[in-house]
Amino acid sequence: AAVDCQITSNTYSYVFCGDSVGDVTLWNTPEGNMVCALPAPVKSETKQAGNKGRIVVSMKATVARVTNSFVTTVIAGFMDGRVVVWHADSSEGNPDVSVHVRGSFAYGSLSAVRAIAAASWQRPYVRMIAFGRDDSTIQLWELPLLPQSNALELQDAPASKQSSGWKKVLKGHEGAITALKIDLTKVTSASMDGTVKLW
Repeated sequence: AAVDCQITSNTYSYVFCGDSVGDVTLWNTPEGNMVCALPAPVKSETKQAGNKGRIVVSMKATVARVTNSFVTTVIAGFMDGRVVVWHADSSEGNPDVSVHVRGSFAYGSLSAVRAIAAASWQRPYVRMIAFGRDDSTIQLWELPLLPQSNALELQDAPASKQSSGWKKVLKGHEGAITALKIDLTKVTSASMDGTVKLW
């Protein structure tokens, strides 16, 4: 299970977390109750992974303030190698949080996603993410564009377009990826093979 991203204002406080059954949920931290489960674009279709494939093993989120709203990008990595991204927004005076699926990445091997990084300088609408797997590969993924007319009213992405945007695979480690960082000019990765690489 994984926990990341706390949204805090003068009137409310929330946290996103993932669990062992594959749900990513939003919790009201002062009251200690669950607000909602984030919508899932697809169920795991990988029978080899079984129930364990749905376990959320890593999470990353970015939060930015846009006028009176908080814009959040939530990223979850699963045991079966899937990555799902959500877009969430909330306003300063309104405790309701609107959450939509922005995209899902389900290609590659059945290998747990252990590390996630996001291009935080692109906030509030992050486009590039990286994630590292147990199979020693690093995936770079450009997220689908948000609607230009009103990004805060994003609709759930159709399944046929959930993995749109360019993708790239980085290979060079010999062990599971344990940490990632993206900056303007490079990707930094650490691995169980004992090395740190700059890409």
